[in-house]
Amino acid sequence: MRFAVVLFTVVVILCTVGVWADAPGRTCTLSCELSADTPVFNYIPDKPYKLVLTVTNSSINAVSLGKFEVSCKADNGLKIDVKPGNAVATVSAGGTGTANFTVTFPNEVANRQVKISGKVGYVDGDKKDTAECSMDAMIVPKIELTLLPGRAIIGASEDSKRVGMSVINHGDAQFEGKINLSAPPGVTVKPASMDCKIDPYGLEAYVFTVSADKNAAPGHYPVIVDVGGQVKDWVAVDVPVVVKKAKSAVKIDGALGGWSDATSVQIMKAENGPGGMRYERAGMGWFTYDNNGFYAAFEINGIGNAKPENVLVGFDPLMNGAKTAAGGFKEDDFVCAIGDGSPERSAVKTAVGKGQGAKVYEISVPWSELKGFKPGSGKMFAVSVLVKLNDGKVKSEVEWGGGLTGSQDPRLFIPVALAE
Repeated sequence: MRFAVVLFTVVVILCTVGVWADAPGRTCTLSCELSADTPVFNYIPDKPYKLVLTVTNSSINAVSLGKFEVSCKADNGLKIDVKPGNAVATVSAGGTGTANFTVTFPNEVANRQVKISGKVGYVDGDKKDTAECSMDAMIVPKIELTLLPGRAIIGASEDSKRVGMSVINHGDAQFEGKINLSAPPGVTVKPASMDCKIDPYGLEAYVFTVSADKNAAPGHYPVIVDVGGQVKDWVAVDVPVVVKKAKSAVKIDGALGGWSDATSVQIMKAENGPGGMRYERAGMGWFTYDNNGFYAAFEINGIGNAKPENVLVGFDPLMNGAKTAAGGFKEDDFVCAIGDGSPERSAVKTAVGKGQGAKVYEISVPWSELKGFKPGSGKMFAVSVLVKLNDGKVKSEVEWGGGLTGSQDPRLFIPVALAE
């Protein structure tokens, strides 16, 4: 009887070992878990935060660990470097081991959701595999700045715009510092500096005014807001191009006739070189309108040996932002090509002709194509122009405005203000 019991026990153990050893893939050998002091990091620039990768071995064998990898990515795809720390070489049977890592978040990742992923390679007998895990974290800045509006458009009849901002102190100590504001030539901001004092976990609101200089060229002007060196943000100040109503009927025939009273703009290519910004003129543009629609003409010379191929004109009728925070056109935005076949919209008319050593591009867009926009003096919509050039070997582009390439962002279009 005693012999039988012992024999039964031995058989059970052998069967258990056999089942484990023969299990396909042996998937439960190793697991890992990422952890931190808190899933919400109180964000401070350049401060390293500690992460712990815990490895659990459910095998009956000790497991040799290979390469540890921990990576971090923000919700918009921004990559964040993670530095490896100490790593355990083996994990005993049924035991655990830990590896320490540090992650440092740059300014760009504040106020964002991040996913931190971990991976560890291991060897268990003749089997090589990896274990993976991840954790989510929200990055909250110590000092949080919000600007409203994020885009200040100065209309044709306006001298200035007020911009509000709120500053939140997420820290447990009082924050004191200066709010410094800086603007590029063409735009003035008042006041240029403000005192800032915020209690722990408190909020304060401030207001400043931006205005366009009398001779400021149409375009985007970034006003930088720096709160005590802790956080920076910017508000886009848009100065519109003022377009006057046509005094006579506008012809779209490629002859560039009857545009003398139209508003003119320069189509320039800007390049940042060793000596600073360098500008080359690719051509001229003219804008006008009447009760029927909006009209534009372009005389493009090209740059050097690069000659014009075609012109794209983008329209944002309502100036109501982009499709997502990262950009993208909305349903009411549209782009028309001049000189590259017929425009996609049948109501839009285009013509291509020749000027003095240049190509002429003309377009007319009925108001009905600008969905939701009601024309009238003082009303605004946004436009961008992209000129495509080709020197026979290399293709290049010149933009007036922006947002027609890359992420396709109508927020980079330049406002057009209608005037009598």
